[in-house]
Amino acid sequence: MIIKGSMHMMNRRILPTSSFIKRYLKANNVSQRDLHLASGYSEKQISLIMHDKLPVTKKFAKALCKCIPGLDEDYVLNYSKKYQEQLKNDAEFLNKNNYAKNSKTLKLNQAFKNITSDPVEQTTILLDVFKKDNLNDVVSIIDNNFANSICVAYSKDRSKVTDNDNVVVDIWTKIIINQLKLFEQDRVFVGTEKTKAILYENKDLLSTSDSNDLIKNIEYICEQCGIHVAFCHAAPTSYIRGLSCSHCGQIYVVLTDRFRKIEYVVFAFVHEMMHIISGDINPNNDFIRVIDIEEECNIDKMASNFLINKHLFKFYKNDNTKIDDLFKIAKESNTSIGIVVSKYQYDTKDYQSYWQYLNSFTIERDLFGN
Repeated sequence: MIIKGSMHMMNRRILPTSSFIKRYLKANNVSQRDLHLASGYSEKQISLIMHDKLPVTKKFAKALCKCIPGLDEDYVLNYSKKYQEQLKNDAEFLNKNNYAKNSKTLKLNQAFKNITSDPVEQTTILLDVFKKDNLNDVVSIIDNNFANSICVAYSKDRSKVTDNDNVVVDIWTKIIINQLKLFEQDRVFVGTEKTKAILYENKDLLSTSDSNDLIKNIEYICEQCGIHVAFCHAAPTSYIRGLSCSHCGQIYVVLTDRFRKIEYVVFAFVHEMMHIISGDINPNNDFIRVIDIEEECNIDKMASNFLINKHLFKFYKNDNTKIDDLFKIAKESNTSIGIVVSKYQYDTKDYQSYWQYLNSFTIERDLFGN
């Protein structure tokens, strides 16, 4: 999958008063029951304050400061006041953008499913990404001009893709690109031929069965090639495992945890690198390029042939294929048994055999900071 576009990142707002208080309580080993006893508030009232359902009064602030020496009463009250002002501004902002209705039209609950955010952050991100002043204008783009929005090829079976899926993937992709500005240090792309050589020289680094090692190894390869790489949670309602894009002379590869298997992440990475090696990604261009299904299939073949010796695989794959045969292919191909097993399963559609040779992939912290 290839995508090209613009990036920008928004500033975060202050935490809820409840979160602010909970941090102080935890840091000082003070329980809500301790606060209840010191303040004279009932445990139910304390619970409501901890969920921002009741305002912080001077009496409560005084009791809190009594439990936490050094905490200033005015500071607590001012923080609460600022948060209440923020809530008021948030409500006005969301009402102006008709968030309740537009969020349903734009399927934001799905697009932001794996991204920690609130309605204000979602709205701000979308306005920034689409360069609009109101969500109504974003809806107009999606409804009336989807063809000129970001179009991507993300499923070989288009019959399974609905218009709603397209909306979710379109917005999700723009969000991804928006966050790529996290990469502040520019890298100089070494060119397609040198990238190809570096990838082949470091093929063995992709044979690990450990998530953390794989991430580090992929980061190393990309650094050598002058390419940025990031990891994130998968796009809801789609089969996207990865994407590649260019912006302002920089090349980016994004890999997702779709299907949560190391072997799929490896294949996705090699797939995106084959796009780059083929010249599909030009660091001098920022325009959108639509990739058709046939071209994606050709890139899949290139990635498969890089990872696995196609002649050996063809020789050993038959009705009597055993795990020993797959191990022979892996050894001769200088790749992991999991990669060979995943190809065997894909080609035979037998996903029950040898599944134990596949390894789980996890992201401890993705590019959204989750």
